[in-house]
Amino acid sequence: MICCPFSHSPFINHSDMERKKIDKTRPVTYYLSLTDEQLNFLSSNEGGINRMQCFRRLLHHTATADTTYTKRGISKPLMQGQTCVSALELSKEWNCNRKTVIRFLKQLEQLGIVTIKTDCLTTIMDMRCIAAWKHEGETVYTCLLYTSPSPRDGLLSRM
Repeated sequence: MICCPFSHSPFINHSDMERKKIDKTRPVTYYLSLTDEQLNFLSSNEGGINRMQCFRRLLHHTATADTTYTKRGISKPLMQGQTCVSALELSKEWNCNRKTVIRFLKQLEQLGIVTIKTDCLTTIMDMRCIAAWKHEGETVYTCLLYTSPSPRDGLLSRM
């Protein structure tokens, strides 16, 4: 397993979400926990997309604090470490078709990098690979959705 910091300067970019703006002059550093298999998958550019770039952009959508996502007048809680972004939004952002996005997200789920929960209105992803993050130079947040790998199943365990 590889645990590495991954930095960028994000803000939650959902038109219907209460925004938790992060100071862009002070980058966020993600601490990711990835197996060799997961890292090899992300490093490959098969399927017509740059997987690592798409994964990085997916991280940009991840909530760094508990918030509420509202769509069509219905509110859903979004916990830190989760993201709620549609395949259509991602296809526009990643400049590829929606089926490519869906296939990529399913592969991320099969590898244990994310867990996807879908209902009739939203798709919420738990970013299982985020162990913690730091922003504003000093404060460290431990992701409530992450626990260390379980030797029993070889995958990341969840609370």
